[in-house]
Amino acid sequence: MLNNPSLYPRLLAGAGGLALSSIVLLDQTRGLDINRVLAYLGTLTPEQYVPITNELTQLFRQENS
Repeated sequence: MLNNPSLYPRLLAGAGGLALSSIVLLDQTRGLDINRVLAYLGTLTPEQYVPITNELTQLFRQENS
């Protein structure tokens, strides 16, 4: 599953209000459908977003080159 670990940043329990430790599936962003969102879990701090935004930027640059 984790062919490229940078695409799966980990969030510890408590980050942004998460009850459990979680893995962000950055390679799944195109599969998001707002109609399937069941609940609001919380908000990350700007520092917690840094690895997510950095990897998404790289991912989309690769796809557009």
